[in-house]
Amino acid sequence: MVTWTASASGPNLGTPTYRFRAGLAGTPLHTIFDYGPNSSLDWTTIEREGTYEIEVTARSGDSAQAASASVLMVMTTLATKDAPVITSTANPLVFIYSAPACPLGQVLSAQFTSPEGYVQSTPAKACNGFSMNFYLAGMRSKAQYSIQQMEAHETPATTGPPLELTTRRFLSPRPRFRCWLPLRLR
Repeated sequence: MVTWTASASGPNLGTPTYRFRAGLAGTPLHTIFDYGPNSSLDWTTIEREGTYEIEVTARSGDSAQAASASVLMVMTTLATKDAPVITSTANPLVFIYSAPACPLGQVLSAQFTSPEGYVQSTPAKACNGFSMNFYLAGMRSKAQYSIQQMEAHETPATTGPPLELTTRRFLSPRPRFRCWLPLRLR
């Protein structure tokens, strides 16, 4: 995760608004946040390795003036050359499964199995010559899972090496509710 922070200065600026966009360098950028008061962006991607462009545009409060700046950022693969890896995220029950590049024309998904044998699979993605990344979510706290990739072009599908993962204990904070009830005094 990278935090990008912008600042705007100039005469008659008023309260500036900011727009952040990002995408693979040389491709159309996608808007992440449209014009608003937030001047910073926490950003990362699991799409694939490569050079990404991150752009910010600051606009004056009356929208009469605008200025943009961009920077290139290189994202590297999480997977090793010949073996998949599992990476933790900020959420203790969500992980990233990263597989090495698979042959074009095939599709890849990640499958994980609970201790009781319940199997979940990620949506399949077409192999594109780059490493493949999948979010693994829907896991229980303090449980062991077996995870492997499923590679298919025609039947039967082939599987990658199984990896073991034990989620850590996670206690969800109790929700807090507040209710306001209108009272009519007589």
